[in-house]
Amino acid sequence: MSIPKTRWRCEQFHQSRTNANNGCQIINAQIHSDYEESTVESNKDNMVSLEKKSPEERLNICRKYYLGGFAFLPLLWLINAIWFYKQAFKVEPYPQQAQIRTYVIRSAIGTLAWLLIITIWNVLFQVFRTKMGPAGDYLTFVVPRGYY
Repeated sequence: MSIPKTRWRCEQFHQSRTNANNGCQIINAQIHSDYEESTVESNKDNMVSLEKKSPEERLNICRKYYLGGFAFLPLLWLINAIWFYKQAFKVEPYPQQAQIRTYVIRSAIGTLAWLLIITIWNVLFQVFRTKMGPAGDYLTFVVPRGYY
C-alpha cells in the first residue's frame, strides 16, 4: 500500500463514518506506520556520536560522567567506561586521549569497587540479618516469618 496523501486520509475518514470499522482502521494503521518510520529516522539523528564531537567536547563529557559517579551514581562510571573505551584505547592518539584514558580506567575501577561493596553487603546482610535483631527487620522490606 502506497503512502496516502493527507487529503485522501481526510476524505476516507469522512466517508468511513458510516462504516467506521473499515476506514478508521486503514487510516490508523497508516498513520501508525508513518509515525514509526519518522521516529526511527529522528532517533538516528538525535543519537550522540562521539566521532562527531571535538576532542575537547569528548573530554568534557567524559569528565562530567566521571565526576557524576562520585554522587553515589556508579552507573555513570559504568556508562563512562563502556562508552569511552574505544576513544581511550582504540582510536589514533590525540592530545586529550591520555586524560580520557585516565577517566575511563578510574571509572572502571570505581564501578568494580561499587559492585564489590554491594555484593559483600548483600551477602553479609542475608547471612546475619537474624542476628541483627530489630535493626535487621527495619532494614528488610519483606520480613520472612519463622526464622527467629
